[in-house]
Amino acid sequence: MGNYIILLNFYLYVVSFFHVIPINPKDALKSFLPVLTGNYWYVSAYIGMYILVPYMNLVIEHLNKKDFQKLLIISFVMFSLLPYVKNITVITNNNSVINLVYIYFIGGYLRKYNDDFSKDKMKHYILFLLVLLF
Repeated sequence: MGNYIILLNFYLYVVSFFHVIPINPKDALKSFLPVLTGNYWYVSAYIGMYILVPYMNLVIEHLNKKDFQKLLIISFVMFSLLPYVKNITVITNNNSVINLVYIYFIGGYLRKYNDDFSKDKMKHYILFLLVLLF
């Protein structure tokens, strides 16, 4: 994936060099260093996740169920509910890594406590979510 992005950036730079697409040196630097300049937020966030995954796995492994639920509820309130309800952002700039970490923790909880999500219980969860939505 990284080679494809670099090749695509090089192609766009060559095209812009021949004035097909006007580009300035600052944009050229952003295209060749997308992670350092934050040009491609998802690639930057993915690399951040790649660095954090071993530590997040340690947290997932060592948290008991009650503390894990507290972590997920606090994260939901801070990163989803507050910005939506009151337009309060806990982290103001480029929190895409934080959102991916939150999603990773949700997946870790589902993997670790998959017994809580049997077919019978899933019917109740889905019904509860539908009631919340409508």
